[in-house]
Amino acid sequence: MSAAGPQNSIVLWVAVLLAAWCTFAMGGVVFGVSALFPALYAQNYKSSACSARCSASAATSAAAVGSWPATTKRRLAEAGEFLSGSRGTLLEVAASAVLRGRSLHEGSFFDRLSGKAEHSKAEHSPGESKPESRNRHDAPHRRELPPPQPHAHSCSDPCPLGVETKCCDHQFVAFSLAASLAFFLVDAAAAPWGELADRRGGKLTLAWASLLSIAGFAALAGGAYLLDDAIVTAGLLALGCAGPGVFNGAFYGTLELIGTGEPKIRAALTSLNAAAFDGSALVFMLLRVAARAARVGLAAPCLAWAALCAPLCAHGSLLAQPAAAASEQVGMLQAAVEGESKSEVGEDAGDESETKSDVALPLSARWKREEEAARLRKLAVEAVYHLVSNFYLETQIDQLEELFGEPHAEPALPSRTRAGHAEWLSSAFNFAFPLGGLLASVPVASLLERAGEAEYFGIATLLANTFSLCSLSSSRQPQLAAALLFGPVRCLTWACYFQFLSTESRYPPGLSARAMGYNNVVIAIVGAAGPYTLAYLVNERALLGGASMGMGKGRGDSRYLQAKLFLQLCNTLIAIFPCLLWRERRRKQAGAAHSG
Repeated sequence: MSAAGPQNSIVLWVAVLLAAWCTFAMGGVVFGVSALFPALYAQNYKSSACSARCSASAATSAAAVGSWPATTKRRLAEAGEFLSGSRGTLLEVAASAVLRGRSLHEGSFFDRLSGKAEHSKAEHSPGESKPESRNRHDAPHRRELPPPQPHAHSCSDPCPLGVETKCCDHQFVAFSLAASLAFFLVDAAAAPWGELADRRGGKLTLAWASLLSIAGFAALAGGAYLLDDAIVTAGLLALGCAGPGVFNGAFYGTLELIGTGEPKIRAALTSLNAAAFDGSALVFMLLRVAARAARVGLAAPCLAWAALCAPLCAHGSLLAQPAAAASEQVGMLQAAVEGESKSEVGEDAGDESETKSDVALPLSARWKREEEAARLRKLAVEAVYHLVSNFYLETQIDQLEELFGEPHAEPALPSRTRAGHAEWLSSAFNFAFPLGGLLASVPVASLLERAGEAEYFGIATLLANTFSLCSLSSSRQPQLAAALLFGPVRCLTWACYFQFLSTESRYPPGLSARAMGYNNVVIAIVGAAGPYTLAYLVNERALLGGASMGMGKGRGDSRYLQAKLFLQLCNTLIAIFPCLLWRERRRKQAGAAHSG
C-alpha cells in the first residue's frame, strides 16, 4: 500500500524513526562486544581458560620430565638449591625451557645452571678462595631468566577480580569464540526471522524478537550479578539471535507500510536502519560507561536498558505491517510461482490481486534466471567484507594493546604513555564506530537516491580498502583514521546491500526478507567463523611462523600482520564487483539503444 498526503507522510516518518530506534536499541548490539571486554574481564569472564591451560601445561611438563634420563634428573637436583628462591619451581623452569625449544643437553643449559650454582656458593663462603673457572669469568655474559611481566599470568595465582585486562591469551581466545558465535547468530538467525516476517508480517516478528532481546539483557544482568559465565554467554547469544529479528520486523514492516511510492522515505528508511544496526554497537559502550560512572557492575545498567527498550519498541510494532497483509502477499506470490490460477489465490482479492499476480510471475521468473550471477557476486562481496570487519571488531582492542600497550612497542615512550595510547584509540573506536555510522546515514541516503549501483558500490569498495590499508599501519595516526572510517564504511556497505535486496527485479516483494536471511547464513559462515579461526591462529602463534614473521619482526604488530595482509588481499579482490555492475549497465544501455 502507498500513503499520500501530509498527514500520512508524518505517520510514515514517525514509523521510520521508530523502526530506527528499535534497530538501534536491540538490532546489532553484539557488534559492540569489544567495548564490553574490559567489564567482562573485570568479572573474570572466561578466566577458567587460563586455569585449564595451566593444567594442560603441567601435565605435559610432568610427562616430559618423566622421560628424561637419570643424568639429567641428577643435574636438576644439583641446581635445585640455587633456583629454590627464584620465580616458580625447578620443574616449572626446566619444563618451560623444554616447551620453548631450549636445549637440555649436557654442556649447555645444565652447565650454565651448575656453574651458576658453584659461583653462588663461592660468593657466600668467605673462608674459601674463589675458583678460577670459566663460568666465573663468563658470568657477565650469561643470560638471566626473564623478569616477570607486570600483567603476566602465573599458574600459581588465580586471575584477580576487578582488572580490566586479559588474564592470559587463552582467555582472549575463549572470549573471541563467544563473540564469534554471537556474530554467527546475527547472520544465521536472519533466515528464520525472514521467513516469519514474510509469512506473518513485521508486527509479530518485531514483538517476538524484542522479547528475546529483553531476555538477553536480563541474562547479562543476572550473569554479572552472579559472576556466572554460562548465563553471560547465554545473554550474548540471545542478543545475537534477536538482532536480525528486530531489524527484519522493523525494516520490512515499515517498508510495506510505505509501499511502492515515496522514494525519499524509502531511501531514508534504508540508510537509517543500516546506520542504526551498526550504531547499536554503542549500547554496550553506554552500559560500560554507566557501570563505571556509578561504580556498580553491569547488572543495573542492563536492566535499565531493557526497561527503556520495552515501551518504545511496543509502539514501533503497532505501526508495522499487519500480519494478514503480509500473508496475503506471500500467498499470491507463491501461487504465481507455482502456476496456480488466480482463483485459487482467493476470489475476494479482486482485480488488485490479479494485477499483483500478473506482475509477480515475470518477476519470479527473472529472480530465478537473469539476476543469479549478480546475486552470487554480491553475496561473495558481502561475505568477504564481513570477514574483514568482524575480525577487526573482535580483535581491535588486542591489536592496539600489541601495537601501543607493550614495552617493545615504541620503546622511546614511557610505558604509561604507550598504554594510554592503546586505551585512548580503543575508546575512540568504540564511540566513533556507532556514531560515525549514524552521522553517515544522511549522506548515504542521498547517495543511494541519486547515484547508480556501480557508483555507490564503487565508493563503498574504495572506502573499505582505505580502511583496511590504514589498519595495516603501526603508527597512531593511520590507526585513528581506521577507527574513524570503520563506522561510515560499514553503514554504507550495509545500506548498499539492503538497497540491492530491495530491487524488485532481483528479489520480488514477499521474498526479500527470507532471501536476505538465507544469504546471511552464507555470510555468517565466512564472516563469523573466519575471524575466530584467524584469532586462534594468531594467538596460538601458529600463523605462518607465529611471532617471528618476516615483516614487522620484533614489533608489537607482528602477530597480526600476516592475517591483516591476507584480509587486505581479499578486500582488494572485491573491487571487481562494481566494475562488473558498470559493464552490465553499459551492455543494457547499448541493447536498449540498438532496439530503439
